[in-house]
Amino acid sequence: MTEKLHPNYRWASNLIFITLALNVIEIWLTASALLTTDELLYGGLWLMFVVCTAYVIRRGVSWMKYVLLILTLLAMLGLGSCFNNPALSRTTLWITSLESIVWIAATVLLFKIPATTDQDALDSDI
Repeated sequence: MTEKLHPNYRWASNLIFITLALNVIEIWLTASALLTTDELLYGGLWLMFVVCTAYVIRRGVSWMKYVLLILTLLAMLGLGSCFNNPALSRTTLWITSLESIVWIAATVLLFKIPATTDQDALDSDI
């Protein structure tokens, strides 16, 4: 019997894919920043990580919400330095801010999923 996944898994996965699209747009707009092969390699690895994250979320892996929470908190620590960097364009800052908002929304959606949806567990007399 297949277990039906909570719809928030699909929504969160779609939001992560949206951050992927925003990240690709940001890389395309700031192509001059990717001059070294190291930066290109790290950018490609990050994009692959985001794709894998969205796939794992879509499969319904519940522990991924903790990974997203840790990544979100780390990103929020580094977000302040983006706004203090005069070398970044306004477009890049807007896209980075939008990515952060969408990433936070995906994390919140995953934490809103109830621990169990089993009807017997909800109807127990304990």
